[in-house]
Amino acid sequence: DTAGTDFPHVLLAQPALSLCKDLDLSTRRTKPIMESRSCWTSQKKSCQMVVWMLLAILSVILSNCQPSLAAIYDVDVVFADMSPEPIYIFTEGGIYARASVVLKLPSIPTSGVVANSSDGLNTLATAMKINRASYIALEMDLQVPKSMGPNGTMFDVVLVRGDVLSYVGEDDNFGKRHWCCTAEIQQAQADMGKDRCNLGSLIVRRAPIPLGMGPLSPPVVYMPLMIPGVDPSDTRESSIRRLDRSLFVRVSGVYTLILASCGSTTSDASLRMTGQIIVKNPHGYLAGQLFGFMRSYEILYYCYLSTVIAWIAVLIIQNKYMLTLHLYLSGLLFLGLIEAMLYRHAYHSANRTGTPMFPIPSSLLMADFFSVMKIVISKLLILLVSMGWCVVRASVGPSNIRAATVYSGLNFLFALAHEVISSASHKNTMSFVISICVVIPLLILDTLLMFWIFVELSKTRSHLKERRQFAKLRMYRAYTSALVLFLAAISAWGLWAIITALKSDPNERWHHQHWQSYFLVGGFPPGGIMWDICYFGLLFVMLILFVPSERTSLYTPSVRADDDEEEPMILSSMEHMDSDSRKAVDVKEFFTLED
Repeated sequence: DTAGTDFPHVLLAQPALSLCKDLDLSTRRTKPIMESRSCWTSQKKSCQMVVWMLLAILSVILSNCQPSLAAIYDVDVVFADMSPEPIYIFTEGGIYARASVVLKLPSIPTSGVVANSSDGLNTLATAMKINRASYIALEMDLQVPKSMGPNGTMFDVVLVRGDVLSYVGEDDNFGKRHWCCTAEIQQAQADMGKDRCNLGSLIVRRAPIPLGMGPLSPPVVYMPLMIPGVDPSDTRESSIRRLDRSLFVRVSGVYTLILASCGSTTSDASLRMTGQIIVKNPHGYLAGQLFGFMRSYEILYYCYLSTVIAWIAVLIIQNKYMLTLHLYLSGLLFLGLIEAMLYRHAYHSANRTGTPMFPIPSSLLMADFFSVMKIVISKLLILLVSMGWCVVRASVGPSNIRAATVYSGLNFLFALAHEVISSASHKNTMSFVISICVVIPLLILDTLLMFWIFVELSKTRSHLKERRQFAKLRMYRAYTSALVLFLAAISAWGLWAIITALKSDPNERWHHQHWQSYFLVGGFPPGGIMWDICYFGLLFVMLILFVPSERTSLYTPSVRADDDEEEPMILSSMEHMDSDSRKAVDVKEFFTLED
């Protein structure tokens, strides 16, 4: 007799009897059968509140974001302080050039004199009038000290493509690179039968023009400029000369800008250069190796946006079939949308305004944070679903929860460091030691997670096979296939990246990868767009597998057969009975207190 006790008056329907017969009740202790927390969420008000919250977040995301203030590359250089020689080297990376624009470009100046004002020859204003032209512009103020005398000094400007960089400078017998021409280098060139360089100028040799390129597309653009000195009658300690020059890019490639003042040998007789270096591609100010990020995140943004709209429509129509799992999937979907939106905004802002990518813009840091949150929560959700959470069982036990929490915390720290380093390394190379200290632990954590996931998947599928729950077993087989396909795609992408990097021209690489395919891999540490593409594919498959429908009732937890868990399983057949079915059979006809 169970009257007056805590034993609930649970009624079973006839379809649930076969499940009860499978239970080995002889091994169980005498304890009440209590109804566990269910993942099934059928409260209409709760579902409506969640949907309205998702719509509110979506409306905020769709609002226009104002870009941050622009900042081109600021330069402040005292040439005498540069070591070991008075030169300044600037490398932006890849620059695209449109063949249809090359014929519209003005002629290449070979020399010039920098006066107090611009002479109108290839200035920034001239370059900006040519639509979709690629150029590197110099908007500089050169401070000439009085101690340099009235004769002035030479100032060399060289724009050189990566494959002919060896034609600028000269190596001595010990392999050391020299940039400025000295008497010793002149004598060494004469002894080797080479053309002698100009004393006190940058060493530049004529580079051969590649086949298929005419004289309008030289690989080296050399512009020696004469900087007038200060008149002795001038009472000022220094004079300012304005440098306004644009060097047009006629062939796509990785370019290096070299500015040299070989006459600046002492600090009291040295040029000081302040101003900006402006790099322009046909698409905007964004560097060529980062252009793929902007386009890819724009496509991902619209993919996420359309998926979110379709997912919200499904939740509204099928709200009575919603599970707790659907809320977590919705959260991941919105995290992915916010991440793609922030990355899109960061790269579009840099492309439109010229915002440098280093130091890292705030919008890019926010995108990195949301990206890490998305990745860590996704890994945790994949692990929990592999354990059977919310499908086979209502809880995975406190020990598994503690282990998953510790793993997620470690993964969050290393993943955040990895994302920040990857974003920073787009422009400036990070220390190899720092990169290794972040990448290696992250690889170890991901390897352990993959092993853990497939071990739990094997256990869950064996359990479903023993319980003869074939609907869930089929779903888990499709889920396993999606994970295997995801790993195969990531592995194939990594192998392709290694092969592409090895086969590419070393002079065309940007951080160990060809600059035009850099956005797919992200150099080292790896952080390319392929991760986000594969992730979106996996998330899309999970949304299809767990889409709310009448079939969802088959994916609710059922009675478990093991006794080592602390949380009871739930009978899916009991979950959705109507009142008449629950009155059909009394549990006391099948269970006793001894059971």
